[in-house]
Amino acid sequence: MAASLYHARKISFSTAAYMAGLDFDGVNTRLKEHFSQGYIFDDKNVLDDIETVTKL
Repeated sequence: MAASLYHARKISFSTAAYMAGLDFDGVNTRLKEHFSQGYIFDDKNVLDDIETVTKL
């Protein structure tokens, strides 16, 4: 259920991991098994990270 909620973007990855009692790799594996996609990279977060690194 936690993986489904995360995949639907209703809860965060860390909340899904907590609910499932799994670590990062465990949740990521479960997502890949059920949805053929692991951790979801949000475009805004990726762009924010690039901007942060550029400023360094």
